[in-house]
Amino acid sequence: MLPLCVEPIAPNVYLLKLLPRYLINVYWVDGILIDAAVRPSGAAICRLLQQANLHPFLHVLSHAHPDHQGASHLLCKTFQMPLWCSEQDAPAVYQRNLAALLPARPWHFLPVVREGVDRLLSDAPHPVTRYLREGDRIGSFAVIATPGHTLGHLSFWRQSDGVLLVGDVVSNTSLHQRGGRLHLPPPILSVDPLQNQHSLQKLGALHPRIICFGHGPPLYDAEPLQHFVRQRAHP
Repeated sequence: MLPLCVEPIAPNVYLLKLLPRYLINVYWVDGILIDAAVRPSGAAICRLLQQANLHPFLHVLSHAHPDHQGASHLLCKTFQMPLWCSEQDAPAVYQRNLAALLPARPWHFLPVVREGVDRLLSDAPHPVTRYLREGDRIGSFAVIATPGHTLGHLSFWRQSDGVLLVGDVVSNTSLHQRGGRLHLPPPILSVDPLQNQHSLQKLGALHPRIICFGHGPPLYDAEPLQHFVRQRAHP
């Protein structure tokens, strides 16, 4: 029986109970750690994994924004595991080249802010040992290319039971509504918001039954996502 420090989602899919709950999510899937929150969360992630007796052998990123790869270096060193992500996002991991992940405006006017955020949230650079692309597999999940939020954003799909990890294509968070509310990432934080909407349609066409987000609680009812997808069918 797993301790209360992790939330079971589906067979071999667990959500680590980081605080604040559901603000930034980290998943353990088939022995693979998906995403890594921010650098200050690294010690808590290690502690939760050890308390749950979960020992990841591989680290995979949905994308390389600082709130998803911030603790990657520490976690890979602690658990002696390689790191995989998309080729497009990899420079932000092994070179800490955050600029390539953000839209040209308005961030190019604010290099000091950009670099400050990166240093605050991200750890040291870390090598990427494999580039993931559409059709690859990690454990029981297929890799789905879902660009837009970043050029190399990835989602993960298990057809057998309809579990979908969407990363930041869509979030289930709200400051005003308890339990979450679906919304797209702010355009200011996406390289190509229109392309991200196309990726949303691509994920909706899979008709997932359990939806796991980078931000916000999981959904065990497919209809809210399908309704959201239909509303944005013609961006």
